[in-house]
Parts: sequence; C-alpha cells; structure tokens
Amino acid sequence: GYYYRQGDKVLGSGYRKASIPVARSLCADCGRTCSVLPACLAPRRWYPWWLQALALQLVLSGGSLKNSARWLDVDRRTVGRWRAWLNDRAEAFAFHLRSQFPALGRMPSFSSFWLRCLADIGLAAAMDQICQQGVSVP
Repeated sequence: GYYYRQGDKVLGSGYRKASIPVARSLCADCGRTCSVLPACLAPRRWYPWWLQALALQLVLSGGSLKNSARWLDVDRRTVGRWRAWLNDRAEAFAFHLRSQFPALGRMPSFSSFWLRCLADIGLAAAMDQICQQGVSVP
C-alpha cells in the first residue's frame, strides 16, 4: 500500500502543499511495515536534501550559521541542527562512504572530506548509500 506525506518546506515549492505518496510494504515473516521514501523527500525532515547540502557547504566553507541561514531563508537554529547532525555522525558516515568512494579517503580534514563528498556525490546520494549499508541516517 501507500500513505501520503506533505512535501518539503521550501518557499515557492510546488511540493509544499502537495501530498506525495510513499510506498509501504508488509513483511510476510514478522508482520511489520516498511516504507521507502522517494528521493525528493528527506527522512524526518521538512527541507529537501539540496537545501541541507547547500547550508552545510556554506558552513563548512567558513560561513557563519547566521549568514548561511539568512542567505537560504532558513532559521539559524535549523542550520545549526543540520551541522550538529553531521558532526555527531560524521565518523560512521565517513567510514561507509570511504569504502564505496576511495577518492574520499584522501581528504585530510572533516571539512575537506564533506565538501568533496557534497560536491562529487551529493547529500541525498551519500545518505542513500549509507542507508543501503544498514546505517540509520536520521
């Protein structure tokens, strides 16, 4: 079956008020349901992956939370949560990404690793790759 989820919170986005169907399946063995979000939706978040990636790129490049948030028209605390989320999980995420993308192993610092990852792979694709390896993203 499926259920509907509201689109992302982006000003001017046609998806904001749209109800997007999310596929849901039932496990025959355990009876639990599992949902697979479409790539346009980030799990447990109201902002799209591309906006989160842009905010992280600005902050990792040396921009302040306040200026990055103002430029993107997002609350400063939201950008801070995204940065804290990445900081908290960076080591585990980096381990799994380096195993799939060897060129990332040559990045010496946290910032250079993530800037390269965001530029080459993209946040949505990187998080999808991590999920496929059994790591919880949100």
